[in-house]
Amino acid sequence: MLGKLKDRRVWLGVILSVTSLGLMVQYPTPIDVNNRVDYSNWFQVIAALAVIGWGAYIFRSNDEELFPQIWDYVVGVILASFYVSSLLLSAGQDGSNTNGLVLAGVAYVKGPISFLLTLLSFLSWAILLAFIMRTITVYFGWKVDHNNPPKFWKIALSLLVLWLIVIVVFFPGQISFDAMRQFCEYEGQKIPDLGITYPHTNHHPYFVTLLFGHLFEIGKSIHSVNTGVFTVVIFQIVVTVLIYSCVVSYVWEKMGRIPGLITLIIFGSPIFSTYAVTIDKSSIYYSLCGLFYLAFINVFEAINNKELGTKQCLNFFLVSFIFSEFRNDLKYIVLISVLLLLGFALYHHLGRLKLVITIVAVLVSILGWNTYLNKEKVIPSATGEALTIPTRQLSYIYLTDRSSLSRQQVQVINRVTPVTALLENYNVNEADNLKNLYPSNTFLGGVQWDTVVKKIKESKITIDTTPKEKQLIKAYLKVWLEQGLKHPLKYLAVYIAANSHYFNPTFGVTSTSYNGLFVNNIRFGEIVQPTWYGQYHSYAGRHEYKLADAFISLYLGFPLISIFANVAVPLYVTIFLLGVILARKKWQWLIVMVPLVLMVALYTLTPVNGYSRYTIGASVVVPIVVSFLWDKVYQLRRKING
Repeated sequence: MLGKLKDRRVWLGVILSVTSLGLMVQYPTPIDVNNRVDYSNWFQVIAALAVIGWGAYIFRSNDEELFPQIWDYVVGVILASFYVSSLLLSAGQDGSNTNGLVLAGVAYVKGPISFLLTLLSFLSWAILLAFIMRTITVYFGWKVDHNNPPKFWKIALSLLVLWLIVIVVFFPGQISFDAMRQFCEYEGQKIPDLGITYPHTNHHPYFVTLLFGHLFEIGKSIHSVNTGVFTVVIFQIVVTVLIYSCVVSYVWEKMGRIPGLITLIIFGSPIFSTYAVTIDKSSIYYSLCGLFYLAFINVFEAINNKELGTKQCLNFFLVSFIFSEFRNDLKYIVLISVLLLLGFALYHHLGRLKLVITIVAVLVSILGWNTYLNKEKVIPSATGEALTIPTRQLSYIYLTDRSSLSRQQVQVINRVTPVTALLENYNVNEADNLKNLYPSNTFLGGVQWDTVVKKIKESKITIDTTPKEKQLIKAYLKVWLEQGLKHPLKYLAVYIAANSHYFNPTFGVTSTSYNGLFVNNIRFGEIVQPTWYGQYHSYAGRHEYKLADAFISLYLGFPLISIFANVAVPLYVTIFLLGVILARKKWQWLIVMVPLVLMVALYTLTPVNGYSRYTIGASVVVPIVVSFLWDKVYQLRRKING
């Protein structure tokens, strides 16, 4: 047995030596197939050192348990596919190809040498990630420090203290571009260019528009416009502090003091404090992601322990409804989650009636709110908002392979997105310009406002989607599906290129990807200025803003915070956790993973590549799911080991 292990170690040494070389393979921009090995990339150097370190440890320890198993390699191959394909398909986006229309990185798989280097890179990352997966599997849930978490009020007070500098500097609070539009909608601000008032739309959830508007009016009636702004900010701070404190307390209880403190530091960072002092729908939405998951796990555990009560179902219903009204596409996550819990309850022959009532209550509340929106003539969000990936895929086919489209199909495309404007507006990383080509547009404002208002005046586009436009979009989607069946690999390539930053942690957090921090005190154009905007002012000057910006940048530079803020982390953590579940063969734990998987999948359908505002909600959920599974594995280890 020892001889076999030694032989295995020799082979392992050879494989890891080759792997350390393969990790150095690059996908440079501009395209350069003759210069693909680089030892200056810190991320790749660390990866190579990790491989060498793992090899040395296994050689010294003779620990056969650390050799990857089949599931570890499956996870390694999946993550390596994301890593390599995202680098390859995003390469060469420079010069005349900054819009990514030409997938120039394909050059790195053409020719025998380029193909072999790419294959070596893929296999090397697959091996490294398999070893990481194996290490996680071996040590996950190994030990828990079971000290009780601090009292809830102490955690909440600690968060407030950590947020204090941001609250003071940005007093009375900031207002995002989206929130300014919502205030304009709420008060019916006039749009001089169109001769109309701001229509009520559900582009940004109307539930949030009413909430912000009423809170602002209450504060304004007390003293002034600034008081109104600060009233909304205070509401956001209270709600988010309470919810994040619940998350910290949960992590502390399940994993112990050190993970609890780490979670406290993360939620106390400017990532969350700057949102708390910025009026924006995302500020509360991020915290609601955590609250929804805590409620979901609470019901799951109650079913599993055969203790499901009315209180858990009522709590889950209330949280689910509020959660679903802070983002238009969250209703699907809520409904799927409730159905999963019902299926789990049926499996355990427990609480079926209570969960059926919960499902009915969720459906009735959502449908009831939609009925109210229709009664108030609130315009639904434009269809193009949800179709940015299909639009990029079909536009790519038209621009690069027009011969595959029939004349009739081109006419269908032209009625929705004028084909003469596709080349000018196409960008694989950012689809806002493409969606503005659609025949309806509820996003009034932005960099293309002049173009949009001109089209509205000429009756080329409408604010409300008409029945005729719905039919045109339906025909457009039919062409999209037909071309997808014809060009599945091209569609996949565009999807990966459009989400390369979400699929690859090496892109990191840049100033453009993390523009959720509204620290530049933007003065918006008149199109998004409510009547009271001239009376709103902050007290900090340009010097204070620069100091705050420097402090926030320094804080975000800490490894712990920068890792958490990385837009690819939720995807990688999700896949690693799925690997842990598969290795343990605890299939019912997969139910707990489904909402997180849906959240991750959801942000890959958004219009902007690597936009952190789309990923923070999933990032909030990560410590909750890790803590849940960590505690489950720990309890399983204790049961096995006696």
